[in-house]
Amino acid sequence: MEPFDDDEDEDEGGSCESELDEHVEVERRLDQDLSRFEMIYPNHNVLENRVDDQDTHIAQLEEDNLTMKEKLSMMEMDFGEFKRRLQYLESRDMVVGEDGSGEVVENESEIYCERKLIMH
Repeated sequence: MEPFDDDEDEDEGGSCESELDEHVEVERRLDQDLSRFEMIYPNHNVLENRVDDQDTHIAQLEEDNLTMKEKLSMMEMDFGEFKRRLQYLESRDMVVGEDGSGEVVENESEIYCERKLIMH
């Protein structure tokens, strides 16, 4: 074991001071070096702009959705009208055969053809 030396404590104390001086010097140089550079941080407005863009996009999608629902409703109304017209035309053109058989004939021209066939 080595004898305890008081000089080592002084050297360690001196080395602590020199380390502190070096640390201060390094910080000073870093401050000077950093002053030459511009630090760029993400702007908080970027996130706000992104949220605004998403809100705008959502509003546009909601408007498109409403427009599509209106178009679908109009198409359903048109479809219903076409269906009523078709049913009316079909019911008007449906005629029961005159032979009393109760057979439904789709239009009058078929009745005429059937009459010709029966007569011959």
